[in-house]
Amino acid sequence: MKIIMMPMLGLAMAAGASVAEPLVDFVATDTVWRVTAGAYRPEFAAGQLVRTDEGLVIRTDCAKEARSAKWLTLDVPRAAGARTDWNGRLIALVMPRPPSGRMMSNIALNFIDREGETFQFFAVGTHYNDCGELVFVYDLKNMRGVSSWGGKPADGRLDSPVRFGSVSIHYGGGDTGEAVLSRVENVEREAAAAPRRETPSFVLRRGPP
Repeated sequence: MKIIMMPMLGLAMAAGASVAEPLVDFVATDTVWRVTAGAYRPEFAAGQLVRTDEGLVIRTDCAKEARSAKWLTLDVPRAAGARTDWNGRLIALVMPRPPSGRMMSNIALNFIDREGETFQFFAVGTHYNDCGELVFVYDLKNMRGVSSWGGKPADGRLDSPVRFGSVSIHYGGGDTGEAVLSRVENVEREAAAAPRRETPSFVLRRGPP
């Protein structure tokens, strides 16, 4: 299991970039990121999370896994995930560039409600923003196709307060891949309806492979 402390990066804001404070900053100095225990053998786990000037790099490699799995999960520390109530929000996961390799098929965000029930959301859309960053949009008002597990009671209702629990990168074809995470931010619903640049086909695949 890899544990890293993320130092602050000086990121220049290009024209048209959002200046609002992100809901989650993957390069924040006060956040420790971990890959869920057991996914990778200890001798390889240290290489699965890497800090670069672009952001938090998550690497996937089937040959280094400790068990057969179809996803890699990045745990969101409780303090970072519970800074706001996520229930009903329209949010964006921002990446400075598309994932590399053919291994990654989609990225899910997992949220945990008041009763401990976990809900997994897949992106309802993708686009490039004015800075050329790849944006995955998630609608926590839209429960269609959302899977849930755990909790007492496990009633399938998203009960406030809701915290951000983890990021799950789902595997497709290929053996290795890499994704760089920058931040999670709010999205204005009016802006989300505006026409966007076409995105690569692999980010439009819905649900697990």
